[in-house]
Amino acid sequence: MLIEDDDAAREFYTFILEDEGFRVRKCENVPEAIKELEQRIPEVLITDLAMPQVSGFDLINYVKSTPRLSALPIIAITADGDGYRKLALGLGVSWFLVKPFSNEILFDAIKDSLSKKRITG
Repeated sequence: MLIEDDDAAREFYTFILEDEGFRVRKCENVPEAIKELEQRIPEVLITDLAMPQVSGFDLINYVKSTPRLSALPIIAITADGDGYRKLALGLGVSWFLVKPFSNEILFDAIKDSLSKKRITG
């Protein structure tokens, strides 16, 4: 699942991920993502951190405090690396990526998260 409020970024990430063979459920904001998470649990959650109204940090807190979601691997993406890194890692994200990042780094983060999930989950 991909949560990104910027339309162009959301479509770009969706395109490169689908081109790499991943199935992508995309959401524009955190409330939409929470509705989706109530329906089905994705294998990996990729979320922007800086979003209006409800932030990616709020989503991470929701996921980590919900027993059926708490083991879900989370990849946090943001343009504000220095300000958010410590907080995001402290909340338990699996990967923290600072925009701009290469497609390969994102693919590696997803594959690593999936392999760890298979081993532990």
